[in-house]
Amino acid sequence: ENLNEPLEKLIAENQLGEIKGIGDALAAGDQDFKRLIQAGKQQLQDAGLQPDYLAIANSATLRPATREDSHLVILAAAFLGSTRLIDNLRVSV
Repeated sequence: ENLNEPLEKLIAENQLGEIKGIGDALAAGDQDFKRLIQAGKQQLQDAGLQPDYLAIANSATLRPATREDSHLVILAAAFLGSTRLIDNLRVSV
């Protein structure tokens, strides 16, 4: 697919915005990882993307995050048509 189209670029940029929103919630102390992931997937779908995966993990081990972890990474992949968009964001809490 050609991501030079303005609408496709806007949709792709929205993925980063959703991930940043999760990062902001984590940094503010939200530790309901399951809810954050579910809401994030829904927001990606609402933005026209098809989520492949969305996870919050320990940034060193990439194992699912626990409440004891202070260094996290948000891992995301979603499809825009046949194009797979991948992103990640490190967060310290």
